[in-house]
Amino acid sequence: MIKLGDWILGFDGAVDAGLTGCSYGGIEILRTVKSDPSLRDARDLSAFVMLPFIGRITKGVFSFKDEEVHLAANMPPEPHAIHGRGWQSVWQRQDTGTDRVAFQHHHAGESGWPWAYRARQAFRAQGESLTWSASLTNEGARDMPAGLGWHPYFPRQDAQLQADISHIWRAQSDHHVAGLPVTPSAQRDIRQPRPVRDLKLDHCFSLTGERKIRLRWPKRHLSVTLQASDIFRFLTVYTPPDEDYFCVEPVSHTPDAVNNTLPYAQTGLKVLRPGETLQGSIMLTVDL
Repeated sequence: MIKLGDWILGFDGAVDAGLTGCSYGGIEILRTVKSDPSLRDARDLSAFVMLPFIGRITKGVFSFKDEEVHLAANMPPEPHAIHGRGWQSVWQRQDTGTDRVAFQHHHAGESGWPWAYRARQAFRAQGESLTWSASLTNEGARDMPAGLGWHPYFPRQDAQLQADISHIWRAQSDHHVAGLPVTPSAQRDIRQPRPVRDLKLDHCFSLTGERKIRLRWPKRHLSVTLQASDIFRFLTVYTPPDEDYFCVEPVSHTPDAVNNTLPYAQTGLKVLRPGETLQGSIMLTVDL
């Protein structure tokens, strides 16, 4: 456990930079992991980073600059490559202070992703706010498709959700590629506060305006606001039935953007030239 001001963060010994708990002033903000650490993987964490891509890549196959890329499925029994490789990689702690902690991860461009990169993520506390930041640098000799995202798990309880969104991305016929942005139906509209228990979502939305996501737990007298930086133009919301958690994930591109025929400028997919860096941040602010 690491104490940053009034924030206490738990980190996983195997996944390193994956969170196993996040509390402010003794109040649980993200779900607390209670399973046996020897059995846990990144899907059982409180939060994890997504890079160098987010969401699914259907069957792990895509083409980029006339090169066909095949990635291994990494979340059985799903047949797809999901959420990049950062969440399954070893990170090294680089810096720790009274208000901050930082981690770094290097991939040599071998198995799992054919491009070399260096990634960094950090947590910084400032009063009632905690900022997560991440960067991804192309360390190879050729262009690399790139994406960033953060995957926090919040306790469901009586949670309400509202977000600054404009569109929902309608899945294509294979149900994996987020094909086209459309106006959300009343059932899936989160522009006004909605009880999470009433939502059945595993969808991507376009963020707009201030790109804020507002969470509220009336019985806990707790509100949390997520403020995403410019790079995070999209939001994935996952409300699995019969679970005690839900996820709101600011991300830089739509799911399976590498297989979408829309322009990169619309799907958010970035192309990093050698030496270029993609970076962004998300600030959580607690109101008690």
